[in-house]
Amino acid sequence: MHYGTVSFERVAEPVLEWLIKNKPTQYLDSVNKIIINAVTGKPVKKASRDNSGSTRLWWQDLLNTFKRLIHAENQHHGDRQSKLRAVIREFYEGEIAEEIARWYEKSHALLTYEDLIRHTTKIEAPVSIQYGGLEVLKCGLWTQGPMVSQALKILAGFDTRDQICNVDERSHLVAEALKLAMADRFRHFSDPDFNSITVDDLLADDYISLRRELINPHHAQRYGPGDPLLCRAQALPFDDGAPSSIGTTTCTVADKFGNVIAVTPSGCGSLAGAAGTTGIIHGTRLSQFVQQSGHANSIATLKRPCITPSPTMVLKDGKPLIAASITWGDYQDQLALNLIVELVSYAQCFGDTITSPQVMHPCLLMTPFHKYDQGEIMIPVERQGSAQHMIRLGHNVIRKNWHFDWSVIYFDPSNGKPRTWAGNKPS
Repeated sequence: MHYGTVSFERVAEPVLEWLIKNKPTQYLDSVNKIIINAVTGKPVKKASRDNSGSTRLWWQDLLNTFKRLIHAENQHHGDRQSKLRAVIREFYEGEIAEEIARWYEKSHALLTYEDLIRHTTKIEAPVSIQYGGLEVLKCGLWTQGPMVSQALKILAGFDTRDQICNVDERSHLVAEALKLAMADRFRHFSDPDFNSITVDDLLADDYISLRRELINPHHAQRYGPGDPLLCRAQALPFDDGAPSSIGTTTCTVADKFGNVIAVTPSGCGSLAGAAGTTGIIHGTRLSQFVQQSGHANSIATLKRPCITPSPTMVLKDGKPLIAASITWGDYQDQLALNLIVELVSYAQCFGDTITSPQVMHPCLLMTPFHKYDQGEIMIPVERQGSAQHMIRLGHNVIRKNWHFDWSVIYFDPSNGKPRTWAGNKPS
């Protein structure tokens, strides 16, 4: 709203066209891998345009909701920002909100109309660290983003350049740095408004040095979380909760005015169906809370869960270099870390890095979100020599190939021109 240039109607046009063309009546609950009739909220056996006996059409409901929002924008007199505020009011306070609230009550949901009215989207400063002459920007402690910041600061204490450190040695260091950062993430990351530990505490130079000293360059280890408030390399034991589940999409955009955005939208699946006649499907990120009293990420009123979606921005000399959005839960930031480390280590252009096999891509194999196995790492099948080296260092290596969806924009520092990727190939 603050930095864009186009209207809500212009942004919504492709969505309206897609709805009219495809006429969807069902959606995939990406967590449970179940196809859901959007109107009834009931599972269906196979994907089709059949409406399973419902007298309403989901795509038509959603289309009407978008039209109502566009009408609210066009009826309001004022500049672009005030028109967008009218769209927001219609969704969170107007007839659409009232319809959603009636569905909440009928469904015995935890949310109410008052929750919609008092909702605000916070604009927060990114977490920023320097690594290899680059400024890496991540979202705050309510996401997994600062895990990348921590791991990069730990790695900054080692010389990972290709002339000094070969790919196998670097793989080991990346794996160990990620273990340390992930251990802190599982213990300490949560909504900053409810957390006594700040991102500055977790990225403090003295604390990072203590954590880095735990790494043995010649052997794999297991690590618990540290205690940044008491500046201790190892914290007291604590049960970190139970696992959850995933489901994510990607979006990176740059325009001719120099605006660049990286977004990782994700609903995390839903079995509830659409909200009344609005066509709106709710996500289930509430599931990423830890159901244990005393944990940093335990559930509380008005608290945001610590979520996995975590876009990445990288600057060079104050100008955009990379905007990246990657899918697949906990693995997305591991891949982002690998890309940044490879870019700095090889001092090569990003075009070569993104299309080459990554070092430990993804670095660790774990159950999603709250439990993980530090003993296992994943290495591409073609890296037989690296796998043997990592086994000798004490890693439990799983050799397999994998696929991630990402959208990436890379700005060539020599001329500022963008290159884009969808999936893992240039587009």
